[in-house]
Amino acid sequence: MEEKKKSKIGLGILIGAIVGLLLGASAMLAYVLFSGRMITSADPTKVAGISETDEEKSAVDESVIRKMKLIEEIFDKYYLEENLDKSELPEDIYHSMVNSMGDKYSTYYSAEEYKKATEDREGTYYGIGAYVTMNTDIGYAVISGVMDDSPALEAGVRADDIIYEIDGESAYDLDLDEIVRRIKGPEGTTVNITFIRNESEEVNLDVERRAIESKTVKYKMLDGDIGYLQLTAFETISEQQFKDAKADLESQGMKGLILDLRGNPGGNLSTVVEIASQLLPKGLIIRTEDRDGNGSSYDSDGKHEFMLPLVVLVNEYSASASEVLTGALQDYEKATVVGKTTYGKGIVQDTISLTDGSAVKLTTEAYYTPKGRSLHGVGIKPDVDVDLDTDAYYESEGAIDTQLDKAIEVITAQIH
Repeated sequence: MEEKKKSKIGLGILIGAIVGLLLGASAMLAYVLFSGRMITSADPTKVAGISETDEEKSAVDESVIRKMKLIEEIFDKYYLEENLDKSELPEDIYHSMVNSMGDKYSTYYSAEEYKKATEDREGTYYGIGAYVTMNTDIGYAVISGVMDDSPALEAGVRADDIIYEIDGESAYDLDLDEIVRRIKGPEGTTVNITFIRNESEEVNLDVERRAIESKTVKYKMLDGDIGYLQLTAFETISEQQFKDAKADLESQGMKGLILDLRGNPGGNLSTVVEIASQLLPKGLIIRTEDRDGNGSSYDSDGKHEFMLPLVVLVNEYSASASEVLTGALQDYEKATVVGKTTYGKGIVQDTISLTDGSAVKLTTEAYYTPKGRSLHGVGIKPDVDVDLDTDAYYESEGAIDTQLDKAIEVITAQIH
C-alpha cells in the first residue's frame, strides 16, 4: 500500500490541484473572499433566507433523522463497551455533511475551530514559516514556499516537499485545516514531519515552532536598476508592505519591476484590489458573479498606474488572488507574464458564521478578469513559458534561478 501511494505521488505532483494556505495563519487566508457574514437569527438551526419550502426539499428528512437515531440506539444496546462518549457526535455529523456536498473548498468549523481559524489574522503566529497547498490528486499537502529566516528554512524544508507524516501519523487525505492544526503548537516545541522529496526520497525533519511575523513582501534592486518585489500572500498587512517596497524602489531610480508571485496562494479580495490599483490604469480589476448572475465589480481609479516595464513571475502554485492580479495585468497588457501556467482557481468562497460560534465556508461566486476570462480549471498561461531548474536552484541555495533569469532577460530588453 505504501509503495502504491508513493508511486501515485510521483505522478500527482505534476498535475495535482492545490488550495493555498499559510501554515499557522488563518484558514481563510488562501481564498479570494472572506466576508464573515453573521446569521442574525438567535437560533443556529434557522438561517436567514431559508424558507420552509427550501426545508421541504432537504435531503435530511424525517426518515434520515430516524435512521440516525436508530444507529445510535444500536450502538447503545449492542456495542461491547458501555458509556459511549457521544459528545462529539453532532460536530462529526456536521463535518461529514459538508464534506459530502462535493465542493472541495467547503468546510464546516465548530465554534472552537472557527475561533482558532480566525484568531491569527493579526500577522503573528506559532508555526514553522512555510506555505502549504493541497494536491487533491495524490491526497497529500505540498509545501509551495518557505519563508526567509524561518524554522522551516533552517530545518531544510523545500518547496515541492510532500507532507507524508506529521509526528509519526499519516497525513494522507487530511484537509488543510487539519494539517495546520497538527503543525501549529506552543512556541519552542518541535514538530516532526516526514516529507517525500523528488517523488520518492523520504526526508524526516524536526522543525521548531516559533512566533512568525507574516512579512509577505521582500524586495531588492537588481543590476541594471531592475526592481525585484516578491509577494508571498495577499494578507491585510500586505497592502502597506507592497506600497512601501514599491516607493523605496522608485526612490532608488528603478527602471523596471519584476513582481514575483510564484508560490503565492492568494488571500483577501480587498488586498488584491488595493495592490492592483497601484499598478493598473482606470478600469475593471475583477468581476464576481453568483449562480443567479448577481455580483460585484471592483475597479481601479487609475491614479497610481505603473508606467515602467513590468514582468510578473508565476508558477503552478500561484493561485486565487495571485491570478486576479496577474489576469488583470495581462488583460490590460501592463505586464509580461513569465513562468508556468497558474493553478486556475477562479471561484470565491464565502464564510457564513452562525450564532453558536460555528461557521460554514462554501463556494458562492465565480470571478472573471477585465476581459471576461474565467480562469477556473484553466489558469493563466504565461507569455513566456520557462521551467525552474529545481536541482540547480537548491544546490546553489537559490543563486541559480532559471525563471528569474528569464524574467531579467525579458525586462532588460524592454528597458533598452
